Amino acid sequence: MMLWKNLTKTSTAFAALSLFVINASCSNSGKNDAAASPALPNVSTNSQGNGAATSDATKQGRIVLTLSDKWTNLTGYVVGNAQHAVLQKIVDQNGKPGFINMSSGIYDLVVEGQQTAADGKISPVALRISGVKVADGADTPIRDVELVPYVNLSGAVNFEGEGGLAGVTVSITGTPLQATTSLDGSYTLKVPVGNHALSLASAGYSAGFVGTKPYRGDEQIPTLTLVKDSNRLDIGAHYLGETLPANSTHNISLQLVAPTGMTHFRYVASSSDFIINRPWLVLQSSLEIDLPTGEHPEVTLQFSLDQRQLSPTYPVIIPVSY
Repeated sequence: MMLWKNLTKTSTAFAALSLFVINASCSNSGKNDAAASPALPNVSTNSQGNGAATSDATKQGRIVLTLSDKWTNLTGYVVGNAQHAVLQKIVDQNGKPGFINMSSGIYDLVVEGQQTAADGKISPVALRISGVKVADGADTPIRDVELVPYVNLSGAVNFEGEGGLAGVTVSITGTPLQATTSLDGSYTLKVPVGNHALSLASAGYSAGFVGTKPYRGDEQIPTLTLVKDSNRLDIGAHYLGETLPANSTHNISLQLVAPTGMTHFRYVASSSDFIINRPWLVLQSSLEIDLPTGEHPEVTLQFSLDQRQLSPTYPVIIPVSY
């Protein structure tokens, strides 16, 4: 489904863009999805008002949206900065909604509104737009934005050795959207169509997450298991097998423990291969590799959030006998 068209040439796709959902609710929240959103404030700035691609490094950039009049009560925010970077009316752009005072960079946005049907029924609609590139002093236009109904993400969380329990917070990373698991560990989270990462947290247990992926309709999330902090391995890679004979090639399994929210990893199995040249892989809980021969075999890993925010490197030395 085409969610928005004619993304400006100043935008470059595929960076994780923020998701906008002010009125999103979870299945056990009891909130009214059709609640009215506040009106947008009027804003006039000295930034360019013609959508030109030229830029002025002495000024901050703007994102200017073109939406149909059928969407009302518009609100929005920048993912990761929902409290301060909010949708506003830009006076010198004929009152178009947008975001101002944006530093150069790549952003995710969430835009939300309401749609009124012919019978008068009001329905909440929203969209998360990813990979919006902003340059200093330039306007980044995004045209023909199409808001669509929310989708439901449902799943369950188990505690290791205890089954499903209530009280786990399931949230969309970088947004105010969250739900709390019920007595059987289940949850439902209403989100805009777009790319999202899920985070899970509960006191006394290790954090969990589901890496960024696109959600275009209702979806069942695989059941996730959290472990108690006392049983948690440190961040990095862990070899839990036996000591290996030296001077032989071995296929080994490593347990991976990423920092909270990280979505990708890369690794090297030889100190002679620089990790920066290695490809990023979607995060998984374990890794099987062929370990080359050597007196002191070592594997080094690095984690990232959507291949942008990078962790330190984590080496693990594989025990060998001589």
